[in-house]
This record gives sequence, structure tokens and C-alpha cells, in this order.
Amino acid sequence: MQQSTRRLWFALLVAAAAGCAGAIFYAGARLFEQAYYLIELPAEPLGMAVRRQGSDAFYALLAAAGFLLLLLVLGFLLARRPRAAPQPENAADPIAGRLNRDVSRLKAILDGMYEGIIYTEENQIRYANRTIARMIGYDGDTLDDADTQTRLAGLYRSLSSLIGQNGTSQGVFTIRRKDGSEFDARVSHMHLEGEVGGVITIIQDNSQEKNLQAQKLRFVSNASHELRTPVANLKTRLYLLRRQPEKLTEHLDVMEKVVGKLQMLIEEMFDFTEIERGTMLLERQDVNLQDLVSEVIAGYQVKSELRAISLTCDLPAEPLRVFVDRKRFTQVIANLVSNAMSHTREGGSVRVRLARDARFPKQALIQVQDNGVGIDQNVLEQVFHPFSLAKHGEVGGTALGLSISKEIVELHDGEIVVESEAGKGTLFTIRLPLSA
Repeated sequence: MQQSTRRLWFALLVAAAAGCAGAIFYAGARLFEQAYYLIELPAEPLGMAVRRQGSDAFYALLAAAGFLLLLLVLGFLLARRPRAAPQPENAADPIAGRLNRDVSRLKAILDGMYEGIIYTEENQIRYANRTIARMIGYDGDTLDDADTQTRLAGLYRSLSSLIGQNGTSQGVFTIRRKDGSEFDARVSHMHLEGEVGGVITIIQDNSQEKNLQAQKLRFVSNASHELRTPVANLKTRLYLLRRQPEKLTEHLDVMEKVVGKLQMLIEEMFDFTEIERGTMLLERQDVNLQDLVSEVIAGYQVKSELRAISLTCDLPAEPLRVFVDRKRFTQVIANLVSNAMSHTREGGSVRVRLARDARFPKQALIQVQDNGVGIDQNVLEQVFHPFSLAKHGEVGGTALGLSISKEIVELHDGEIVVESEAGKGTLFTIRLPLSA
């Protein structure tokens, strides 16, 4: 029984005892008083007086018993009253509880940030978020590990020394990870006002931004080269046309091809812009894949014969129908075939295969395979990335064709993957949901 309940019962018993004692005292006093009157003033028979006084004492005792019973009932009801739920440890101190919640919320926010954060006082690390641990190759959940703490302390001392030598509060430095690899980081030091020796160090991984800038520069350089060549051809043909008017038809044919290449480059850039903005619209319709693939292959037969490349196509007997934008998907297949022929040397082969996927019968399988130069493994993962050169073999380009193709396939709820080995060729595979 709890302390408060015991105290309540004790108080009730004391009250009951006091009530009973008072009732008994009252009954005794009444008997004494009546006895005195009988002796001094015998006004009524003795037997009747005794009975009346006894009756008064009985009623007094009965009142005392009722009072005691009432107190017992009240005590029982109070003891059965629902107990209040236990209060948390910090309930007595709501300010401390609110402060703990704010600290936990702030810690969750800092751990979720992209930048690494280190807080120090007098050059001693007081806090580091999980991001900085992951940046240097450690598990973000092992911040309290001795090895992690030692590595963070060494990193902080190195960064503080470098920033101190530069005489500034920020800079770009190279940081070494646990596995020995390195990355560029932008580091900033901020001294907290009112905190003696309190410093916040913010570390931002700059490698992705650096890679993106390098890819953009490569794209601009390569696109400029691709545009410069046809423009130079146009200028040459215009010069020759003035001096050889009798060869008008020949010069016009060449100029038409050059303009077609320029148009293709510009359309690729425009398509990429639409995809980046999310404004590319699809005009879907029910399409027979056999017809679509056959049209693309027919358009490249002359080019394959001129380059002595075997271009073959395997089509199933059953019709495979898909709900796609015919123009856009023709662009995808043409990009893959053109890419395969560009990276296949004379005497090589390009094979296009269309079938129902054996593993997923409700999907169509489109494969474009060549036995060309292949793609190096360090370049393979960047083939579909925009702004990456993805150059293999001796042929370059804006490197937007494959990126655009991937986006178009995914807009149609499909997927495209690539397999390749340097010197042995490349295989592109598209899986696309069938409409029937």
C-alpha cells in the first residue's frame, strides 16, 4: 500500500475512534445526570428512568457505530479511486524536458544535413554529425568509436592548421578517406560569439560539383567541335559553289547532309532541355514494334553497306504491340543503332533483336548488340550521364543521345541497361511493357 493511502486510512481511524469516544462519553454523562436527578428529585418510578436512560445510551452508541461505518465506506471509496498515471522523471521540470526535446530535434537535423559539421571548444571536439563520419569513410553510427574519434580529431587539427596558414576562415582542401581515396572539400570556420573557444567547422564535399563543372566544360568543348565541323563544311561548299556552278547538284547534296547533322545536334540539345525541365510531351499510340524496328533498320542499311558492317534484325512471328510515342521511340532505336555502328569497325556486325521477355512475358525485349571496340568499365557507368563524354573507340559526340534515350524509355515506364567489355563489343537492352 502506498504511503498516501496509509495516511488516509490512519486519519479515518482516528476520526472514527474520536467519534465513538465522544458518543460513549455522552451516554455515560446522560446516565450520571439522570441518576443524580432520581436521587435528589425522585419524580418518576426508578424502573422507567433506568429504561429511558438505557435507551438514550443505546441510541448514542448506535450513532457512534453509524458514524464509524460511514467513515469506513468513505475510506473504501477513496482507496478505489483510479490512481494518476506516473509522471515522467522530468515532469517536475518542464523546462528541462522541453530542452531535451529541442536538443534531440536539433541533433536529428544536423545528422541529416549534406554538410559535415564539427563543433569544438578549446580545440576539443564536443560534437560531430554523422555526415562527416561518412565523408571520411566511417560508419555514421560509430561516432563514439575510438578510431573514429581519433580520425576526426586529426582531421580537425589538419584543417585548422591549413586554414590558419591561409589567414582566412574558409578554403578548399583535399581530404583523405579511410580507404586512402581523396576528395575535394570546401571548409569553413566560424567562431561563436559569447562562447570562449567555441568553433563550428562546416565541411562540404566539393567533388560532385567539380565533376559536374568538368562534364559541362567537356560538353561545351565537344559540342563546339561538333558544330564547328559542319559549319566549316558549309562554308567550303559555298566557296566551291561560287567557283563551280556546274556542280550545283553535288554541292547541294553535301550541304543538305551537313544541315541535317546540324539539325540533329540542335534537336538533341533541345530534347535534353525539355527533359531537364520536365516539359517533354508524349503523343502515345498503339504501335507494332516489328514495324517500328524494321523502319529504323531500313534507314541504316545503306550506311552499313558503305562501311562494310553487317546489320541484321531478328523479329518474332507474333506481333508485339506497345503504347508509345512513335516518333520518340523511333529516336531511341535509331540512337542505339547509330551508336553501335559508330563504334564498330569495318567488317564488324550489328544485330537488333526483338522478342517477348522470357522472364517477364508482359514485357517486350529490344536488344542492340555489336562486336565493336566496347566500353571501358570506368566509362561504362557514365554512358547514360548527361554532359559526360562517354567516349570509347575513336568516335566522339555530344554524349546526349544515350542520356536522352534513357529518359525517353523511362518516360514510357521501361528500362534500359548496358553491358560491355573493352575489345569485345556492347549490348544495350530495353524492356518495355506490352499493351496487349
